[in-house]
Amino acid sequence: MRTILRTILFAGGTPYVPPFPAPTVASVSPTAGALAGGTAITITGANFVSGATVTVGGVSCTSVVVVSATSITCVTGVHAAGATDIVVTNPDTQSGTGSGLYTYQAAPTVTSVAPSTGATAGGIAVTVTGTGFLTGATVTIGGVSCTSVTVTNSTTITCTTGAHALGTVNCVVTNTDNQSGTGTNVFTYQDYTDTESVNFDGTDDYGSGTDTAVNSYFAYNAAWTHMAWVKFDSLTGERTWFSTRDSATGYRGVLFEALNDGILIQMLNAGANGIDVRKASQFSTGTWYHIAIVYTGSSAASGVTIYKNGTALTSLSVNQDNLTGTTISTVAAYWGNDRQTSRLDGLIGDNAVFNKALNATEITEAYNGGNGYDLSTSSMSANLVGWWLMGDGSSDSNTTIFDQIGSTDITLNGGANITADAP
Repeated sequence: MRTILRTILFAGGTPYVPPFPAPTVASVSPTAGALAGGTAITITGANFVSGATVTVGGVSCTSVVVVSATSITCVTGVHAAGATDIVVTNPDTQSGTGSGLYTYQAAPTVTSVAPSTGATAGGIAVTVTGTGFLTGATVTIGGVSCTSVTVTNSTTITCTTGAHALGTVNCVVTNTDNQSGTGTNVFTYQDYTDTESVNFDGTDDYGSGTDTAVNSYFAYNAAWTHMAWVKFDSLTGERTWFSTRDSATGYRGVLFEALNDGILIQMLNAGANGIDVRKASQFSTGTWYHIAIVYTGSSAASGVTIYKNGTALTSLSVNQDNLTGTTISTVAAYWGNDRQTSRLDGLIGDNAVFNKALNATEITEAYNGGNGYDLSTSSMSANLVGWWLMGDGSSDSNTTIFDQIGSTDITLNGGANITADAP
């Protein structure tokens, strides 16, 4: 048997070579990159031939390498924002197009992190807000990688902070195209491991608010909660841990104090007009207590609940129940004093004010969290309007205790001082 090979000749004797199939473009990785170009991409398809050229959005790629008949690598050029086509052209001028496969985009931006503070130990769930976030983006806060990163959409990312030293730091979001955006000084690591409190000697020590902002939340027709860690060194007579009473206007304001070993809560609007509820035999000296006063805004004693160590006290004694009006004290709030003689002989740890009547579950959460619990990331954070760490704030001193949320810092007077004692 003979095999006969035949060559088809054009006129003039030129051999005829059948054409290669045209290239096809199926995908590209990554799918997006910087407007300035310089992004290394890998194009996947078929029928690529050595010497092929590539354009992305009509702009020639550089450093083109035909790796195989199905893969090409190259580097993008400069282009305006938007989705673009990828065109591969073989040396025989046949081309293939992948429509809208690659997107030129601006770098991401970071505008905020919420909450904006968290513990140095990390583990805080945060929401990063900005623009241009891509699926697969990574996040660092203070240079430490966040975990559990979820890109919710192009403007929102959720993640969990890592451990970091004290200080205010940047948040950086890096997209899969290696472009990054930085939010400058948008998160502060704080030390909520409390070891300190403020000591009051019961004679001339007290703390006074630097403004009256916190007073506005103690309206008689509005809901609020005050909570504090308190330890009594003496329980003789009246021992106030917090007050907004204004003696110049008939003792208008709120008063929270130990009366001997019992508890006394008052809300007064000019003396005889007010609420007075009490509970005897509640305290011992030398013991830390978590005390929460919850008020519904009802202008009635029935709207007051007192919690001690996470448990609501029952059978309160109502000495007065005729509160009318909405007048608020115009003096600064006081810690360890009621502007008279009932000064605290003892210590005050973390304390806070909320513009809401917290429920039993929330009070329990705060109590179980202990002194040093990060209220700014708790279930109650949205209603937190004043928060004092009493020595454990990063800038606290024997002169000033700083409000971690609001504007009412505490000026320490007499010999009130930070001491190494905490629950």
